[in-house]
This record gives sequence, C-alpha cells and structure tokens, in this order.
Amino acid sequence: ANCASKGRSPDDPIVRPGQAGASHVHEFFGNLTTNAYTNLASLVNGGTNCDPQADRSAYWVPTLYQNGRPVAPESVTIYYQGITDRLNVKPHPQGLKMVVGNPLATSADQNPAARWSCRGQSQSSRDFLACPAGSKLETYLDFPTCWDGRNLDSADHKSHMAFGLGGLGGTCPASHPVPVPRLEFLITYPVTGGGLTLAGTRNGANVTTAPGYTFHGDFFNAWDVAALRYRVENCIVAGYVCGTNGQWIQQ
Repeated sequence: ANCASKGRSPDDPIVRPGQAGASHVHEFFGNLTTNAYTNLASLVNGGTNCDPQADRSAYWVPTLYQNGRPVAPESVTIYYQGITDRLNVKPHPQGLKMVVGNPLATSADQNPAARWSCRGQSQSSRDFLACPAGSKLETYLDFPTCWDGRNLDSADHKSHMAFGLGGLGGTCPASHPVPVPRLEFLITYPVTGGGLTLAGTRNGANVTTAPGYTFHGDFFNAWDVAALRYRVENCIVAGYVCGTNGQWIQQ
C-alpha cells in the first residue's frame, strides 16, 4: 500500500485511547479519521489516502524534526511480506492493534527495531545518519510476524504478537502459532544533514528532542476483510510480488 501523511497530532489511539493531546506528536498515515478516539468502526467508515482504497488502516510513527521544525514524509510504502511460514500465512484479523519499537530507549541497543539509512547508501544505523547532498533520509520498520490467535491487543500492545523463529522462512513459536504477513514501513523524508530529532517522551515529559534510536510505529488494522484475504492468498501464499491492486508483478 502506498499511503501519505494525513497530518500530525499529540494523540495515540492505541497507547492513550480517548486522551486527546496526551501523547507526544505522531505523524499519521492512511485513514483520514484517525485521532485519540479512533476505534474499528470509525476506521471502517472513514476515508483513506492509501492506494488501495480497501486499506482503511491507521498507521503512525513519531514526527521527525530537523532543527526543531517538523518534517512530513515524502513517501510512505507499507509492505505486507511473506517472511515467516509463508505457505500458511493468514491475514491480519480486522481490529488487530500492534506496536513495535521502544520509545523509551536510552541507548541504541535497547531498540533493535530502529533502522535509519540514506537513499543510495549501504550504511544503516539505529540512530540518525547525516545523509549527504543528493540523498534522502529513510527508515525501515519491521513488525512481528506471529499472532497468538486470540487477542487483538494486549496490555503492552506487544505481547499478543511475536517475531518468528529462525529468521527468513522460519516458524512461529507455540505461544503465537498463527503466521501473519510481516508489515514493513518504508518511509522517506526529504532531508539531508544533521539536526534531526524525534517527538518522544523523556523523563515523563513529551518532547520533540528524542534521539533516532527511540523510533517506533503503530498499526490498527482496518483493511476490507475480503481485499486483504485476496492479497494474502493471491500474492504471499502463491509466491508473487504484487502491486497495490493485488495483481501479480513477478514470482
């Protein structure tokens, strides 16, 4: 799915539902109705800026700042990939919520989910890189691939999900037996150089000066059920790369 920013606000309908303005600032993609009061019904009935229109999910990440000024992403691609037990992958259930990353990390090794790079460059880092002229800042964020099969959320918004065992082509642990597509955000920002920070929470206060290794992301699934199932079966299980319309590009 190719999505765009619908704007930013200090809301988080997963971590702080119903508490408008209580979160650090997030950049929201996809569903146009997302706010602190978002629920599955509001998403299903809301519009989206994603291609395809069948994806009414809400996606969000902390807002990026350069020298104290917010920067909107230039492009956002949401990949759904067959990484764990591809032949048995099931669609994410509608209403599933999940969070990946550690917004409270105090060092890079406390957040392996964070990954920054520069377009056209091979180097990557958990903290920001100063991209050279002619390049752009990019981030990849990978979500867990195994679901417990019961809960659409959990107290920490993570425990109902797990990463697959054995890397690419691995299997799910017995505690989380249902393989789902790996959700991957690829976000490109039109910035080079330094002065980069994130919105975040430091020592209990919401700030705009958090380091790059605190990067994290949220997903609230509101795909049309049939449309997502079709893509999982026609693309992932069948072994094809597909476009946003769910049609084969290559095997």
